[in-house]
Amino acid sequence: MLHICVRLLPLSLLLLTGCQMFDNKPTYSANNAALTQHLQNVNARNGIQSAKLQTHDTTTDTKTKKKAHYAYDDQKLSHEVLAALISQDELKNAHIRVAGYYGDILILGEVPTQHSVELAQNIAASFQDVKSIKTALTIGDNIPAGLRAEDSLTNTTVKNEIAKLDVPHSHLQVVTNGRKTFIIGPLNIDDQNTIKQHLGSLDVIDAVYFY
Repeated sequence: MLHICVRLLPLSLLLLTGCQMFDNKPTYSANNAALTQHLQNVNARNGIQSAKLQTHDTTTDTKTKKKAHYAYDDQKLSHEVLAALISQDELKNAHIRVAGYYGDILILGEVPTQHSVELAQNIAASFQDVKSIKTALTIGDNIPAGLRAEDSLTNTTVKNEIAKLDVPHSHLQVVTNGRKTFIIGPLNIDDQNTIKQHLGSLDVIDAVYFY
């Protein structure tokens, strides 16, 4: 399995093919006018939605509003990034999943080439609400449909098992792919160990990763 972490700092972004910085914001640069327009439209919509969320419900305390804002944005941002990825000919037949927490994005699944990994990174980096990118992408064939169905059932089991533990879990994003479970969201090392030891008793998963 290939694990790549990309921190969205100007220097690291410049090292990614096709990713440049303008006015301190990442933008995807490619000889693809349709993709460029698509990403501009996506980011424009994100900006409008963010403005609406910031001016909504002024009677609610700041902490609650911030939590609601990010909980909404995380799901929307993940969906928008995934839509941009599978809009590409090189990635449209790949099996890709996207999950995130507070703008920290994890892209996982199977893609055909190393260039596909870099393309996915660059497209995700173009979104202004993405703070960092990590990938757990395998280069090769997509996992079979039967295994995907098994992963879906396993993911529900994993969530239920975590909920039984005395650890904070409501903020966590859980994704299972190829019998490997990825847990996205902040946890201290003790809570990670508690979850990992508990899930180790399940014979439906081979590994647990924290992001």
